[in-house]
Amino acid sequence: IEEAVNKVSKKGFSSLVFAHKKLNRKDYEKFIQDYEIAKGKGLEYMQEKQEELEQGLGLLGAAAYDDVIPEKIGDTIKFLRGAKMKMWVLSDENLTESVRTMKQIGLVGNSYEFVKYSEPKKIRESFYVDLDKKLQGLDSKKKIASLVSADYFSTIHEYKRTNEVLYKQFVDLLMRSETVLLHGANVVQKRQIVEMVRTYDPKIVTMAVGAGVSNTQMLVAAHIGIGLVDKEGMQASLAGDYSLGDVRQIIYLIFVYGRESYRKNSSVILFNFYKNMMIAFPQIWYGFFNFFSPQRLYAPIITQIFDPLIVFLPIIIYGIFDKTYSKAQLIFSPELYQSGIDHYYFKLWRYGYFIIYCAISSLYFTLIALCALDWGNYDNGQHFGFVNFGNGLFQGIVVLVSLRIFVISNSFSLQTILILLISIAISFGAWFMLSKYEA
Repeated sequence: IEEAVNKVSKKGFSSLVFAHKKLNRKDYEKFIQDYEIAKGKGLEYMQEKQEELEQGLGLLGAAAYDDVIPEKIGDTIKFLRGAKMKMWVLSDENLTESVRTMKQIGLVGNSYEFVKYSEPKKIRESFYVDLDKKLQGLDSKKKIASLVSADYFSTIHEYKRTNEVLYKQFVDLLMRSETVLLHGANVVQKRQIVEMVRTYDPKIVTMAVGAGVSNTQMLVAAHIGIGLVDKEGMQASLAGDYSLGDVRQIIYLIFVYGRESYRKNSSVILFNFYKNMMIAFPQIWYGFFNFFSPQRLYAPIITQIFDPLIVFLPIIIYGIFDKTYSKAQLIFSPELYQSGIDHYYFKLWRYGYFIIYCAISSLYFTLIALCALDWGNYDNGQHFGFVNFGNGLFQGIVVLVSLRIFVISNSFSLQTILILLISIAISFGAWFMLSKYEA
């Protein structure tokens, strides 16, 4: 059977080996009891109990099947690489079959230098030092593809607790690779290697893609888990953050919806900071003129309708419908995704810029409104200049905040313009209604 399995593997087929084991009731109950205890300790203990149960199995036979590679999967790989993404393959297949598949889909080629990590007995500092020198001496055009066996990874992962220096040397070498293959991996090892990457650099965003129950832990461990629905069932699609029926849909998910959602969500968040600061800063500036009395600058009613009726709908419409490029432009220009990798739209300096901008512009508007609208006392001794000043300043801020949506928008429609005008009209309508009352 082993000879037959190797034979069909070389021809490009995947294989399944079937085995069985009879358990008496006493052994079965003991396993269930031990397994329940292992659940409370963690996944590694659960895996250990499963492996204990699977000892001494009786061989039944084997089956071969053609594991069809999705059409144009190579194009998907090219798109992802165009966005500076690194590809790691966590496979439960053997080395020969995994490398064959990787070559078929364009993950590795003649320009790659293959580095094998397959012998746990070679785990020592001198080996990693020599390998580091070898990789540094490679031609700059050569890319590194690391091939790691499950046994090797299992051994080096234990060094995380016993010899952290060696473990770090291994991880440093692995992270320099353009492509990494972990072959013969089980469920726990797939999760562990994702956690290893996340721990190595918190700035790295990991995305796991997989189908079948063997990939569920990996999908949960990654920042973004994409579960595929296929012949193996829906376990992966239920465990992932996103569920797709075809791996090629990842292009649309990342380059269209992902890229645009990041851009628009960043703008919406910064806009919320902006409009809140524009409302709050004038109260601070006016404090220098009224000795910081607790008197409110704006009428309570108009401040209460500011968020739900005036600025809420326009920015929501922006967040849903605004577009920078067409779908075709986004898909065929993967370099546009680089802005997300560089965190271009949401950086600390942008937040700092908005604070300074809001402070200066709100001071300018406060001084203008104070000079133009504070009309002094009436004959009866009542002072309404403060009311005129506060509410007039509020209307100016509403117009300025609404214009800000025009500034950040990349696409306009009649509906967007109408909604902005209606929001401004609501604000002025509220001011008009308040002006009818003198107290």
